[in-house]
Amino acid sequence: MQRFSQLSRSYVTLSLLTVMLVVGFSGMVLADEKQSETGAMAEPMAEQKIDVNTATAEELQQLKGIGEKKAEEIVKHRTANGPFKSVDDLANVKGIGEATVAKLKDQVTVGMPPKAKASE
Repeated sequence: MQRFSQLSRSYVTLSLLTVMLVVGFSGMVLADEKQSETGAMAEPMAEQKIDVNTATAEELQQLKGIGEKKAEEIVKHRTANGPFKSVDDLANVKGIGEATVAKLKDQVTVGMPPKAKASE
């Protein structure tokens, strides 16, 4: 009888370990499938660049080193002078120097705003 009891405990222990392994591996497989479906890890959301030609002052304030005043100056400059042709053009904005532009290069992009439709 004692031998049967030891055998039963060994069987239960082995069964529990097997279940734990199966659950652990299935969780890893599901995580990998979800990651490949969503493209996660490819480009984190925080890495999306802000387009200085279309961003609002509020959106520009999300940039490191750009507060309310500088954001307003960027929009003001863009309105007065047209879209930025390159990120380096930000140095022409009042209150933004070369050092700030260098810090912003990884955070911003310069796209062209949509053109107005011609009259038909």
